[in-house]
Amino acid sequence: MEGKSASEPWSGLAEMRPVVGRFLARRCRDESEVEDLVQEALLRASRYRRSLADPARLRPWLLRIALNVLRDHV
Repeated sequence: MEGKSASEPWSGLAEMRPVVGRFLARRCRDESEVEDLVQEALLRASRYRRSLADPARLRPWLLRIALNVLRDHV
């Protein structure tokens, strides 16, 4: 993995935190739960980042992960 930084799985994810937070807040009323769900969604996204074939699809891919995290939680 020459030329790849250790933070590459996080590339672009931190900037998406507010988007994911708003997305989940519309579906979950408990603010502390929302923050936990956002964190879990971002962790899963970084873990499975290599499965994202098209980087332009980061937002819908991440929101799908967030929805799956919410469903797992419920």
